[in-house]
Amino acid sequence: MEKNLIRKFSIYSILIIAILGIVLNLVISSRIENMVIERSEITKLQMTIAIIIFLGLFTLYFSLIWIVKDASETIMEQNLALIKSHEELKEMDKMKNEFINSMSHELRTPLNAVIGFSDLMKQKNAGELNERQEHYIDNILKSGKHLLTIVNDILDMIVIEAGKTELVLSTFSVPFAIDENIECVTSNTEKNNVIINKEIDPQLESIEADEQKFSQILVNILDNALKFSKKDGGVVNIIARKTGDNAQFSISDNGIGIKEENFKKLFMVFQQLDTGISRKYGGTGLGLSISKKLVELHGGKIWVESKYGEGTTFTFELPLAQKKEVKPND
Repeated sequence: MEKNLIRKFSIYSILIIAILGIVLNLVISSRIENMVIERSEITKLQMTIAIIIFLGLFTLYFSLIWIVKDASETIMEQNLALIKSHEELKEMDKMKNEFINSMSHELRTPLNAVIGFSDLMKQKNAGELNERQEHYIDNILKSGKHLLTIVNDILDMIVIEAGKTELVLSTFSVPFAIDENIECVTSNTEKNNVIINKEIDPQLESIEADEQKFSQILVNILDNALKFSKKDGGVVNIIARKTGDNAQFSISDNGIGIKEENFKKLFMVFQQLDTGISRKYGGTGLGLSISKKLVELHGGKIWVESKYGEGTTFTFELPLAQKKEVKPND
């Protein structure tokens, strides 16, 4: 409040003095022209004007000093506030990492136990099961695995967003990796009666990447294609080709397709294109977001082409060879 009053007073003072100087100068000029005053008085009036101008400049000088000082103090206060905010963010980041580690153990451990013991019971290692009991065990296993997938997706996204994900690079066979990941989704193909076709460029023998994360990208997109393919007659095509120094992978389906206005939502975290579709087909809206982040972490890119009602094609490109040093994502 006081600073604003001083600033206003300084500005008004300078303006008043400047106006007075101009007025006096005009008055003197007028009187000289009309020969109203003596020449001897001109010097005195000019001295008065000079003093007024000097006072104005003096006030302006100190006002500028004060304004610069005030601005410096403001900048210093803002810098201190930024430093404090930075320290608070670092502390929050530390707490978040501790939370991630804690939740990783607290959520995954009991879920793995539920899935493991249910699987043992399904194998009848603890004794025979009647038809109803087998049905219950199947539901427990299915629900447990689904919940574990959701937990893993959420924790993966938190780690990626925190910039803590690192690539474990290796050179592996592309055909073998694709076959292996098709095997991972075989149960979904049988359930939905969907056929998977593959076409692999003979020149694309291997790639240097993080094999586990490559599988995660491929399975996420494959699951998506299988989920939205036509039931009883759906077809999913996987095409892998070499394009210059990159490996390009396209996964297409003949399912429900995507409206063009929804393209931007596809890779956004927790975004579902339609609540009715999400209830029907399930999912958290994280799979494609995670895939995009992992593709970009490899130095690649991902995009989508789709025609509503006819099907969708997701394509991602990865460099055939990674740089020498791979750092955590920003």
